[in-house]
Amino acid sequence: MGPNKHDLIRALKLQPHIEGGLFRRTFSSSSSVHRPSDQKKRLTLSSIYYLLTDDHRVSYMAENKSDIIRFFHSGSPITYYVVSPDGELTKFILGSDIHNGHVPQFATVGGSWLGAVLERGEYGLLSEAVAPGFEYEDMKMVRREDVERKFPHLVDRIGHLLR
Repeated sequence: MGPNKHDLIRALKLQPHIEGGLFRRTFSSSSSVHRPSDQKKRLTLSSIYYLLTDDHRVSYMAENKSDIIRFFHSGSPITYYVVSPDGELTKFILGSDIHNGHVPQFATVGGSWLGAVLERGEYGLLSEAVAPGFEYEDMKMVRREDVERKFPHLVDRIGHLLR
């Protein structure tokens, strides 16, 4: 029998995340780059563990300026809703069952909106690699007003991911 959510939270030293779920930064690059969009200096790369549980099922919709790759590790699949900068909504199921449409990893470009739901099960564990490296000032929570203003056709489809 594998670990349960409490084992993972303890062993991986996870803490609450602003978007929902739990996380811990696992890597911060020692090198840096200047982000092309505004020339701000950022770490070349950072990574985290991220966990959604039956107590914290939703990762609320947020926008990040960096590109992010997500890698599934264990547990139940997680459904991701990604809105591209031009307003196209794509759904990914991050998980291990490739015969049923799951993907073990996927990437999003900076400027995308992203939210997720653990539809069933006790937990879903993944990692994220962020380039340029994550900084809190580079992300913002997406509000209902943002969706109504930029992409009103999506309000009903992603409303459950908004705080």
